Parts: sequence; structure tokens; C-alpha cells
Amino acid sequence: MPLGLFAIVMGPSNRALRPPARRRHLRWVGATARLAFAQGAYFAAAGLWPLVDMRSFERVTGRKREKWLVETVGAVVLAIGGTLLLAARRGDESPSVRTLGMTSAAALAAIELRYGLSGEISPVYLADSVLELGLVVAWAGARNGSRHRRPPLRIPRPRPAPREARPRT
Repeated sequence: MPLGLFAIVMGPSNRALRPPARRRHLRWVGATARLAFAQGAYFAAAGLWPLVDMRSFERVTGRKREKWLVETVGAVVLAIGGTLLLAARRGDESPSVRTLGMTSAAALAAIELRYGLSGEISPVYLADSVLELGLVVAWAGARNGSRHRRPPLRIPRPRPAPREARPRT
């Protein structure tokens, strides 16, 4: 297949850099990927809800003064959910996925508990915090499906410019 101008300018496609795809059924994927899928689906739905239908969201969670803030949090939660879903689809069980899943659930649970217990937000958030804490516990106990640890990614350091190329001061 001939290379187009875009391919010449942009270099090799992302597909060329990826390892060959392995089809793995979800039951053969490790607990980390399954958990990433479950949390990703939940976060994607929860984040999308206020963006799509603020009226029904407010009926369940109570009136909101700062709608832009609700939409911002929804967009961030949706982004986290999408990232976890992508990791699950690829079978990515790296420590980064575990960290994202655990810390995002813990952060939301902490905020929901603080303001839910003080009565500043709807009690429905307390129910959500229980689910979030369940995710934290699940992440803490999840084992990777792979038997081998992947070596950490080594990022080469930039080399200093040759002496003749350095600007004079």
C-alpha cells in the first residue's frame, strides 16, 4: 500500500507501533482488567448523566447551584471511565490502571462521605460512597492476570548539544 503525504509527514501510524492484537475473552483477562471494565462502565454512565439530562440528575441528587461545576465533574468522571474502559479493552493491567481506579474511587468516596455525613449534599451520595469504597477494596485485592511483571518503561534522557552547537554567552 503506497504511503500518502500524511503518512510521510506524520511518520509511521500508531497501528504500526502497537504489538499484534491478542483476542482474549473477558474471563481469561486478569482481575485488574475486569475491575477496570466494571468501574469504567459505572464512571462513564455516572459522568455522562448530568451532561445529558441535568433535570433528571437533579431530581435524584437534589438541586445544584453551580451547574457548570456539576458538568465539569461529570466530564472528568467520564474521562476517567473512558480511560478505564480502554485499559480493560486492551487487557492493560499496569500499575497505572490500578492507581487510576483506586485513587479516583477513593477521592470521590472521601468527598461524598465528608459532605454526605454533614448533610450538605443528598443522602444518595452516601450510597454512592459505599460503592466507591467497595471499588477501593476490590482494587486493593485485585491480582494481575499476567504471571510476568512487565519491566518499567525506560525513557531516554536528552543528550546535551555538542559544544559547537551551543550558543555563546
